[in-house]
Amino acid sequence: MFGTAEILIVLLAAVAGTGTMVGVGSWIFQRIRRLEEAVPASRQQIERLSEEVDQLRDELAEAKSGMGQLAERADFTDRLLTEGRQSGKTPGPGAEPPSSAQP
Repeated sequence: MFGTAEILIVLLAAVAGTGTMVGVGSWIFQRIRRLEEAVPASRQQIERLSEEVDQLRDELAEAKSGMGQLAERADFTDRLLTEGRQSGKTPGPGAEPPSSAQP
C-alpha cells in the first residue's frame, strides 16, 4: 500500500503542521496577554482623564459664577454712577473733583 517514504512524508507534514499550530497558538496567546495587560492601563488612563475632566468642569463652573458676580457688580456700579450724575451728586467724566475747602 504505502511505502516507507510516503509514510515519512505524512509524518513529517503532521509534525510540521503541529509545530506551526503550536507556534501560531503561542503567538495568539501572547498577543491576548499583551492586550489584556494593556486594558487595565487604558482603564486607569480613562479614569484619570475622567477625573481631570470633572475637575475642569468644576473650575469652569466657578469661573462662570465669578464672572456672573463681576457682571452684577459692574451693573450695580453703573446704576449708581448714572443715578448720581442725574441727581448732580456725582461729577461726570472729565469734571473737576469738588474742592475740599469750604468757604
